[in-house]
Amino acid sequence: TQLIQISGVDYADSVTIPGVAATFVLHNKTDNSITTAHVADTSGCAVFDDGATYIFTPNQNKPFDYETMELARKLQNEHTCPLSELKTQPQTRDILKSHMQRSFRQKINTPAGCGILNGMPQLVEHNLIFESQIDATKTYSIVLFSDGALLPHLKSDDGAQAKARLTQIALQTPLNQVLDQGFEILEAD
Repeated sequence: TQLIQISGVDYADSVTIPGVAATFVLHNKTDNSITTAHVADTSGCAVFDDGATYIFTPNQNKPFDYETMELARKLQNEHTCPLSELKTQPQTRDILKSHMQRSFRQKINTPAGCGILNGMPQLVEHNLIFESQIDATKTYSIVLFSDGALLPHLKSDDGAQAKARLTQIALQTPLNQVLDQGFEILEAD
């Protein structure tokens, strides 16, 4: 109701609607259970007393990210410029912008797409909220990451190893240093 009052927001076109990825965790102290709800590409990891980790969030945005990166690498090769400059080059900027708009329309709260919190009823209609239960009696801690926090730690694996690595870093390092380490990795890449 409030978003639709913003100038330029049109619920007939998902590109115009502000939205967020999110992971929520609810600890029920009565039965000592943990319930999670998740959309898009934020990440959540439970760390158990024995040191085992459990990633309880799927990356719903992954196929769309891969498609975008394939296009970016193709443009990088064709125009011999670094990935970081593709959005600033006139010959590649419009191609990327058009691709991102098309990708957004294809994925945002669509049946085969990615859930996003933006007020669209299709989020629930298409069952795009991923829920899970975790036994809190065996859980040491829950670590939640924004979508960008994981990116620097991804290598060639599917993301599960990167989430486990980042979780261990988060448990052993002050919070601001976790983000600083990620920034240093991105800067060096």
